[in-house]
Amino acid sequence: MTPHDVQRDFALQVLLQAIRLTHSGRRKAAIELGFRPDQLDRLVRLPVESLVELAACAKTKLIALAVDAEALNAAFIVLDRRRKENALKDQLILAGASYTVMHELFAFDTVDYAEARKRLGLSEHAGGRPARPEPACQGRIWALWQRET
Repeated sequence: MTPHDVQRDFALQVLLQAIRLTHSGRRKAAIELGFRPDQLDRLVRLPVESLVELAACAKTKLIALAVDAEALNAAFIVLDRRRKENALKDQLILAGASYTVMHELFAFDTVDYAEARKRLGLSEHAGGRPARPEPACQGRIWALWQRET
């Protein structure tokens, strides 16, 4: 694949994204990519084949791409923090942390808690009050207790 092919493919993806944004009511986001309103109007009317041809027509780069190294480093730091926090959440749940604890520490809702337990191979329900026994079993428990007291 030549550099021109890479540029053409990248330009096509950006053109398609601008069309998606426009169709989904987020025209302002497409304009923030660098498109003028009149260009967006033309783009949304083009058939796909013409978009491919348009991306291939440019003799120079249609789209300028640059990596912001500092922003990428900041993103790596955030990613590392999230991974550590997720590992801590898993450790706490594996150690028996209750829903209440996880809600207080990490704003877990009941679905988050159940999904985390399931992902970790634990039952979806943990701790808490045991289910009420069946009436027949309740009677046996009561009778046993009465004998003990």
